[in-house]
Amino acid sequence: MARRIRQRLSHRPDGVQQRGRHIIWFTNGSSTQIQEDCQNLLIPVEKIDKQNPAGQTTAAIGVPFTYTLTMPVLFDPATGTVINNFGSPNDLHSIRLTDNLNETGADLTYVSHVAYWESSGAPVAHTFSNIGGLLTFENFPIVPAGEQIIIELTVVLDASPANVVGTQFINTGKWEFGRLIDGVFYNPLPGEWGITPPLTIAAPELVFTKTGPATLNLGRRESSRSIYRTVARRMPGTRRSLIGSRMVPVVACATRHRACRAPRSSRPTV
Repeated sequence: MARRIRQRLSHRPDGVQQRGRHIIWFTNGSSTQIQEDCQNLLIPVEKIDKQNPAGQTTAAIGVPFTYTLTMPVLFDPATGTVINNFGSPNDLHSIRLTDNLNETGADLTYVSHVAYWESSGAPVAHTFSNIGGLLTFENFPIVPAGEQIIIELTVVLDASPANVVGTQFINTGKWEFGRLIDGVFYNPLPGEWGITPPLTIAAPELVFTKTGPATLNLGRRESSRSIYRTVARRMPGTRRSLIGSRMVPVVACATRHRACRAPRSSRPTV
């Protein structure tokens, strides 16, 4: 998105009026779309730095994970690089941030978030809404030059047909704000979006939790086989991973504080 801004006439110290120049506010596109003779009109813009959890390249269904959004960093649209990771030389006003979980390439559900100042860790006052997965953060205080707001956004992959193991997805934070450009206040200005590297949907980890008395009723041989087949059928791909190719019943002996294998005659084979 490009916006041509004509600056006001300025005055030299000797009182001679100087012709204002044109500049281009350019965000969320390739600078190759700008004619070469206009490249020198591009000015740095504020950007969201949005990151996946450190060191994480996959996400499992049903396991929450947290994106980190840092705003602002300073971005050069001419080179496509961040030129200042520690804020902007400009105060930012009227920030409005949106994150549409429906546009990620996967089914995600919002879990929680926190927002705080980078310099102190103190909470940042703001308002938040979640309308069908469209997250909106606004009514932030003015962000002073050199300061940053950190938002930690926790989401979870749904157990839905769309979330197929191996599918890649991204997440995008979009925003707008007001700021001065050579003494003139512009609001709203579109900021450079924060787009995460892709994450890949991974198979969920299999976890069994035993609660209640430390006893197990083995029942008849046919019942044990039936239970094993039910578990295997409900968890595709796990049939041969449960203690080799058999389900070996274990009896918990509460009186001796140890686990005892069932007698060989009662171990079902599958």
